[in-house]
Parts: sequence; structure tokens; C-alpha cells
Amino acid sequence: MYSANLKAARALSKYLAWLQNGNWKNCDEVTASDKLYDLYAAEADFMSLSFDTISSTGPSGSILHYKAKRENCKQIIENTTYLCDSGVQYLDGTTDTTRTVWIGDEVNDYIKECYTRVLKGHIQIANVQFPEGTRGYQIDSLARKALWDVGLDFLHGTGHGVGQYGNVHEDPRSMGISYKFVSMTAPNDDDKLVGHDSMTWLRPGYIVSNEPGYYQEGDDGFGIRLENVIMVKDKAVEKKYKHFTREFYGFTDLIFCPYEMRLIDVELLDEDEKKWMNWYSENCRKNLLPILESDDLTKKWVEDNTVQI
Repeated sequence: MYSANLKAARALSKYLAWLQNGNWKNCDEVTASDKLYDLYAAEADFMSLSFDTISSTGPSGSILHYKAKRENCKQIIENTTYLCDSGVQYLDGTTDTTRTVWIGDEVNDYIKECYTRVLKGHIQIANVQFPEGTRGYQIDSLARKALWDVGLDFLHGTGHGVGQYGNVHEDPRSMGISYKFVSMTAPNDDDKLVGHDSMTWLRPGYIVSNEPGYYQEGDDGFGIRLENVIMVKDKAVEKKYKHFTREFYGFTDLIFCPYEMRLIDVELLDEDEKKWMNWYSENCRKNLLPILESDDLTKKWVEDNTVQI
């Protein structure tokens, strides 16, 4: 899965660098996604897309599961968002990544705040530590708090299971990070969760998506979503109270693809969020710059969007 996501990150970075380098002027939503398909397909062991790419400009981005049609899709619009949700089936793994970027030069301060609040929720999920037995619905609100603080929200789950060269929306649905309630199985005398229902808690090795968003409808509407595939891992937690014997887990990111730096209001990030952003940006550079070879356009795009804050 690391290998598959590394290839996907390279292709997606090439695509966004190409698009933002003025090529959006000659593209509609479908011709743009055609370019992304070609870049994904150029990577080793490509089999197919894992789902139809959501390529959406401005108001189109406010429509969940939007699918542009070649005969009547929109031209890419200047001075608004472009949301791209895409994934690939490589022989070594399945990917699902969403990035929202800004097209044009006149950045909208309101959209910038919305983007940053979505990013804050995205980071909260990436950073959370939780005890054995935790279901996705128990941490879903972490992705929403920064939006709730200003009266905003999004009307979909924060994440779903992802298969390994399999189903990009993998069951059990209750394993994903969502606001939908899942009943708990009580621990036994050894304080260990048991039974068939235990398969629905977040366990080491499980792979899910982390994809909060915000969507505003209307002629001047837009969509924002940020999605990484993440894996549950053991997480060392210093326990102040030794009587609590359950293990603690966290997440590790499987894809390192830069965010849109122009849409981040650094003043809205707390110190832990800044630390995470700098860690993620550094890993984007370590992963991508050595494999971009002579692609100076994409290298510059990666460097511009991974500055330390």
C-alpha cells in the first residue's frame, strides 16, 4: 500500500502542477481528468482506476459524488476551488486521494478559512490516539470540531475502509470513521474486547480514509475535501494510571502529496497542527523529490507547497 500510494502521489502531484501552471485555461472537467488518467496509467503495475474520478470546478465541487459528463461539463473556472477525488488499482494496492487546490491568483479569504478548518479536522484524525475497542464513530467528531466552532459542517462520513488491490469502499462499513452509531461489545474479565463484533473496531493494519470536507451550494458555490488513506498502528502512550490495560492505537499516513499552501491560514492552526503540517510536508519532499528526476515543474510545485510554517 505504501508503494501504490507513492506512485499515486507522484502522478497526482504531476497533474496538479501541470493544471495550476496555466493549463486549466484549456481544460474542462473531463479533459482535465483525462490528463490525470494518463499520468496514473504511466506508473508501473497500473490496472484501472479504483472509481470514476471526481473532477470538479467551483460549484461542481459542492455536489457529493459529482460526475462530470463529457458532453456538458464545465470549463475550469478561474479564482475558485478545483476539487479532485481520484484513486487507482495498482497490483500492489488501492489508492483514494482527494486534493482541493486554488485556480487563479485572487485567493478568497472566506474559502481560505473554510479550507483551513477542514485541514484542522483532517490533522486531528491523523494525530488521534485511542484505546483498543474504539469504533470509527467515536472519533468522527474530531474531524468536525473546527467547522462546528463557526457553525459549519459536512454531511458525509469522515472515512471508509480501503482494500489492498480490492474494494476501494471496503466493508465492514462500521470500520470506517463516520457519525453513524455502532453498538459496543463489552470487555470480558481480562479487559479485552472479544467476539465477532470486535472486527468492527479499529485494529492495527486496518486501512481507512480520512476525508473531512465543506461544501457550499449556489452559483458561487465551491467544494473542499482533503483525503488521505491512513493505517491503524500501535502507538506508544505513556500511561499515568497503570490499571488501564488496553493497548492504544493511532494512525500513520500512507500517502504523501502536498496540500494547497495558498489556502492555509497559518494563524488558525495550533502548535500541534503546525508541527504535524511540517512533519507531513517534510515527508512529501523526502518521498517525491528523489523520484521526480528531471521534472522541474513538479519539483517546484512540491517545494512551493511544502514550506515549513
